[in-house]
Amino acid sequence: MRIDYGPRRTSMRPYITHEEATIDAFRRNPGLAAAYLNAVLADGTYEELASVARRVAKAFEAPSQPK
Repeated sequence: MRIDYGPRRTSMRPYITHEEATIDAFRRNPGLAAAYLNAVLADGTYEELASVARRVAKAFEAPSQPK
């Protein structure tokens, strides 16, 4: 038996990525972002620093202006 659930929503995903979850957590808790960045600065590799810097920048970037 096949159940019809109606039209599929292709624009909605049933999950978010780790990257998206981390960025969202930084937006909700700037202190977490600062602590995470400080921990990586103290004891992280260059690759880890690049990754956390990208996430922090993405979390706090200014919204784009409509044209």
